Amino acid sequence: MKNLYLIVTLSCTVLLLSCGPREHRDFETIDYVRQIVADSASAGPYRLIRALDPASPSGEIAVLGEPEVAVYLAEQFLTSDRFDNITGRPANDRLPDFAGERIGVVIDEVHAPYLLPEDETSFRETVVRLALSAVDTLSRLNSFNADAVTPKWPAKVLVLSSPMYNAFGYADVDTLFKMAGRRIPVVTPVESMMAKAFEHPAPIFNVGVWSDEAVIASGAYQKAFERKAAAAKGSQCTLAAFCPEKQGDVGNRFLSYLNLYLHGGTSFPLSVLLLDDYGVDLARLEEQLAEIRRMESPEMVEYCKLLAPDFRFIDVTGTVTSEVYRILRSRNLFTHDIAYPRLDAYQTFPVGDDFAVIQSRREIVELETLAFIEENTEEVKKYYAIQGKH
Repeated sequence: MKNLYLIVTLSCTVLLLSCGPREHRDFETIDYVRQIVADSASAGPYRLIRALDPASPSGEIAVLGEPEVAVYLAEQFLTSDRFDNITGRPANDRLPDFAGERIGVVIDEVHAPYLLPEDETSFRETVVRLALSAVDTLSRLNSFNADAVTPKWPAKVLVLSSPMYNAFGYADVDTLFKMAGRRIPVVTPVESMMAKAFEHPAPIFNVGVWSDEAVIASGAYQKAFERKAAAAKGSQCTLAAFCPEKQGDVGNRFLSYLNLYLHGGTSFPLSVLLLDDYGVDLARLEEQLAEIRRMESPEMVEYCKLLAPDFRFIDVTGTVTSEVYRILRSRNLFTHDIAYPRLDAYQTFPVGDDFAVIQSRREIVELETLAFIEENTEEVKKYYAIQGKH
């Protein structure tokens, strides 16, 4: 699979944190959210949200984000087989985990790639508008006629696939839903992986993050870590976030991460590594870990010293899809239709200085996105009628 990371700078970024007293800052949402709530009497976004029924199984699993990440994650929802659909326990039962569900992907072509935004408020408003498009019951057919619409399924679970959303926009979306009295589940990779990491923290607990420079610099993982570390009573916690080499064998990239941790991390072994890379080959990483554990060379002995005996990987794909599965099961939100998962695709399209969210078609999606779909998906490319390579 081609690498999903976008090069922001040529240097690697590190973020080192330990748990301790932190300055408390109250969150303030953007004016756009306040305006929506203040305009509750009109037939606008507020009434749209109020019309949602969080207990209804009717609706989509909506995935929002940059083209490659959103497409890749949508493919995983369409093909995931991590659970026994009868018992809900981890197992492969040869039946898609999300059988009968609709996966609605919103591909943000207009604002990709996501770097640190120059105008944070504008980016946060964009995220809120993307979320509103996902919970809407109508879809625009094109960019030039706002009145040309067709019915669509609203989101019953919202997946904000980009870690950048955690720093800019996620809290605004969550606040809007709460202020409207509609607690639609909102899943993000940062919160999902950090929650999984802190399920059973050790007395000395060191969290590593494998991500890119822009995400690390955004502070998304820092904020999530601080909340979890504060709640982990009796544990001494640290966070070390690095951007390893972006190209090459994933096993060697893991060694690159460990080299960065050796020279810039803490003096304690890593307890867990959050893999913020949708394209990572987890099986290959486990092979590399096993090679390190065998300690058949002086180099591997030194690497082994950097890892706690119970060290483990937490991959973003498995964590996010598993959380959504458990949400649907615990809240009885599965449709229980006897059918394979289905895809509904939408995308952002420029309209003057603004953008609109419209139904995605092969004729208007970016060529790079189409190439990625052809190379990395089986189910998504059927939607775009892309023939496989022969």
